[in-house]
Amino acid sequence: MGQEVDCRIALTWWVKGEQRTMTPEEGVSYYLGRMTHEDLKTYKDMNPNPLGVYIYNPQRGAVVDTGYTSPTTSRRHALITPRGCALEVVDHGSRGTGSRNGTYIGSKKLHASQGEARPGDTIRLGATGPQFIVVGIHGGRRFITLDGGVPTDLPQPLAMSIRSTSTVKLGEEAVVTPTPGRYKAEGVEVIVRDVNPEVRGILVLQRVQVHINRILTGVKERNIDDAYDNLMLILDKDEFREALTSAGEGISKTYNELSMYVKMMNTRAAVTDDQVQRLLKRLDKYIEDHINTRALAKA
Repeated sequence: MGQEVDCRIALTWWVKGEQRTMTPEEGVSYYLGRMTHEDLKTYKDMNPNPLGVYIYNPQRGAVVDTGYTSPTTSRRHALITPRGCALEVVDHGSRGTGSRNGTYIGSKKLHASQGEARPGDTIRLGATGPQFIVVGIHGGRRFITLDGGVPTDLPQPLAMSIRSTSTVKLGEEAVVTPTPGRYKAEGVEVIVRDVNPEVRGILVLQRVQVHINRILTGVKERNIDDAYDNLMLILDKDEFREALTSAGEGISKTYNELSMYVKMMNTRAAVTDDQVQRLLKRLDKYIEDHINTRALAKA
């Protein structure tokens, strides 16, 4: 987003459905994690939980109990320092040489120990550990910014709030992409910017995979009407057709073959046909390979 005038950073998280927030002081570093034995002595008056996760700065006597209890979180797991509208994050550990299970910004593990988080990013202590979302504060307005869809690693209360305001429904198991604009979720303004065409194409292909899964499941469970409706959606929806015919030769060729074969049969029984089943599975495999190739290219 770039540096913003008078922009500050806050952290928000949810423990047992309760939202909690902490606003660190600009330019001041805080440990995020369990306390070392030395820290436990420093804060002995508050009787800290040895397995508890805290945000604290012993030199300033500042401490916030996050409410998390996590034996997999390291002592002094991460070091965070707010700098304007960004948060400097260091994978620290008790000895300053890195935590046992790593620190993540979004789905990416920090490399070279240090990274930068911005409003909308999540910080996670370990691959499955405590999670915090970075929120910007500017002009009294609390906000996060999302480029396109709702990341799957957003804390569920916030992610579900954003999904509930969405105008584009991608299916129950899919990531939901709100249209570009502004939304209110859990007291935070969500600014959704339009996603670039390549990423949007990937999101559309993921939606197609959801419908393919529903078709195959519907046939297996003898829910033929639902399976057929999902098949027709793949074949008739302009957005799906455009993405599938422009996503590489294997995908477009299989899609066109599927479309011609189903139209030739012109019956609801098409979904139970062995050839249709094979084409759907092949299409799903081609899409998965295509998505994985794109992900590796960006890594």
